[in-house]
Amino acid sequence: SYLSVVADSQLFDQLLRLRGEYARSGYDFDGQGSLLGTESGHAYSGLANYTPWRGVPVLGRPLTWNVGAQKEVLSSLFRSPANPDGISDRDMRQVFSGLNWYGLNLQASAAREHDNVDDLALVPRTETAQHSVSLNYSPSFSSDQAQGGTPALPWYGQPNFAASYTSLNKDLVANPGALPLPLGPLHRTTNLLVSAQFQYASWNWDLSHNRVGDIDFAGQAPESRTTSDRLDTA
Repeated sequence: SYLSVVADSQLFDQLLRLRGEYARSGYDFDGQGSLLGTESGHAYSGLANYTPWRGVPVLGRPLTWNVGAQKEVLSSLFRSPANPDGISDRDMRQVFSGLNWYGLNLQASAAREHDNVDDLALVPRTETAQHSVSLNYSPSFSSDQAQGGTPALPWYGQPNFAASYTSLNKDLVANPGALPLPLGPLHRTTNLLVSAQFQYASWNWDLSHNRVGDIDFAGQAPESRTTSDRLDTA
């Protein structure tokens, strides 16, 4: 059995968006007529996104800024018939913000989540904290018009610059004996990416630099740091 309810609204001249969803499922893990009965699970999510500045003139260019928060809970026993292989057993809270001005786009978010939502006996609980920030800049050239009415590009083409950084830390916060591990850090991953692309009318080229660090505090995998540089044309 499955029940789902969704509500989505735009308020205050579409500056504020509120969205909520609730679902409940009943699932028989070993089939009808077996020893185990139907297990019930629930899921819900809530989102609030507010845009206090939308098209506000800054140095003669419109600036848009938004800030928001969301929460998503999928209980340990929840199963969705629409996505039977989807991730369940997570309680996630996230805050985020974005800014867009004159070809510049900045996005940042911070999230924290844990598993074993239903507090099942003898099941460990892990908690994950994730932080990310991304910056993208694509200048526009509209003052000079080439023949045919299209913008004239400089010799290096239409550039696009991007940079992003993500960190993920996973900790073991409760262990009722199921894992032979002490409480504390389990895993840490960081990812830094810097790239530049230059596009012309019929071709483009780009270069990028990527650094990935991975530490397994449980000792099941060696610490690794990977650095890669790429140059591509198309």
